[in-house]
Amino acid sequence: WYQRRVRVEEERPFIRSIRLFTFFEESRVFKYQEVDYRGRAPGLPAPYPFLQRDLYTKPEQPALFMLDAIYTVYVWVGWWPTHTPDGEELQHTGGAQSQFTERYKLALKSTVGYTELIESKDKPEMTVVWAGHEPEQFKSLFPWWEDMTETIPATETERRPTPLDEELKQFLQTEYTLQELQERPAGCDPLRLEQYLSDTEFEAIFSMTKKNFGNLQPWKQKKLKSAHGLF
Repeated sequence: WYQRRVRVEEERPFIRSIRLFTFFEESRVFKYQEVDYRGRAPGLPAPYPFLQRDLYTKPEQPALFMLDAIYTVYVWVGWWPTHTPDGEELQHTGGAQSQFTERYKLALKSTVGYTELIESKDKPEMTVVWAGHEPEQFKSLFPWWEDMTETIPATETERRPTPLDEELKQFLQTEYTLQELQERPAGCDPLRLEQYLSDTEFEAIFSMTKKNFGNLQPWKQKKLKSAHGLF
């Protein structure tokens, strides 16, 4: 019954247990660790080895996980909490957002490397999913699932599952227009958005070169960036 449920609309058998890994930073070093399932029997697929709470009760959000579901390898991305457990409002700094962006990029690259090492004629698909917007295919990998509408802050638009290579392309793009940067692209350092402008557009906006801008006092840079929606 387990195999029939997790397959949903496909007929491929699950020949081994799914695997779950968490990505994190420790002492400024990016690391990963496999989430242990002690009930696993050697050589046998384990039915529903993980629970939704393995993802959602991670104290440091937004968390990053990789779920190897055999035919699809998922990267699960957590959420930015708006309040502490005591109800105090949280303010996320640009530095925190910048650090998460770097961890996210490394998580995507690590997932690509992990998938390349899988010994299979048909490599699995790689998909990014976000907390609160998980597709049914993902939810069916767990014995039960409750939509956490009170935990996840409401977002303006639904975040659909995205092929991992499309997400990774954002980190390879080096230039954006001002309008694109005002939308805060996922692959950009939020503290240095102005640096993604082309030299021509940068000089047209700030009336100076990037080098001269870098010589300004931090407060002056902040004021100029704020005037153009880049801070």
